[in-house]
Amino acid sequence: MINEPLFAESTRHLEGPARALHLAPVATSPAPQDAFDPAKSYREIRAGFEADFERAYVKWLLDRHDGNISAAAREARMDRKYLYDLARKHGLRGPRSAD
Repeated sequence: MINEPLFAESTRHLEGPARALHLAPVATSPAPQDAFDPAKSYREIRAGFEADFERAYVKWLLDRHDGNISAAAREARMDRKYLYDLARKHGLRGPRSAD
């Protein structure tokens, strides 16, 4: 069991997305062993996980700000153009939009 006052104190310095991610429930295992393809290299597997995280994070940010790139970029403390490029990369903006 988590000591709530101690936990709250230990996360006080975190803000915005970092605090939200820190407070989110965490699975005991980040990926089941059957999620790994033995035919792929470490680099390929890591790139897949990073791409999945990147897409989920950008979608989460944009959902929180009703699609407003500027507001989402401010919260994430990243350049607006970079966030826009990430959104396009993952099909969340532009002609390839899946949502």
